[in-house]
Amino acid sequence: MKILVAYYSRTGNTEKVAKALAAELGTEAALEKITEARNRDGLFGFLGAGMDATFQRSTPIEPPRTDLAAYDLVVVGTPVWNAHMSTPVLAYLKKQSGRLPRTAFFMTCFGRYKRTFETMGAVAGKTPLATMAVLNHELARGKHRAKVREFVAKIMA
Repeated sequence: MKILVAYYSRTGNTEKVAKALAAELGTEAALEKITEARNRDGLFGFLGAGMDATFQRSTPIEPPRTDLAAYDLVVVGTPVWNAHMSTPVLAYLKKQSGRLPRTAFFMTCFGRYKRTFETMGAVAGKTPLATMAVLNHELARGKHRAKVREFVAKIMA
């Protein structure tokens, strides 16, 4: 099974999980970083990200480099901004809706994410095979590795 792990990461947390996930999946997995056209660095970037996510404002992203037709599964990862998926992932899912094969979703967050997976599925037009939420304190302590292994087992079943 060919798998694409597509993710956006503002601070590096989601990227760390995406790379751990790709490593656990092995040679069948490819990584694609979703790149936003605007700069989200610093305090104003953080505040703007939260506002944009709250109002589900889409943002310009670089065109995806990967042809989804080559993959059996796309795993999409996002940080959670003010209890919502990041706006670059929102833009990615909107652009790829209708082209996505089977999906799975993961996120990194401080804790408020309850409806985020539902929203991702609705935008993508797909019900995910599996979902995984990694809390920032779990990531900081390396506890995400066990979650990644469990997540991989679910999507490979």
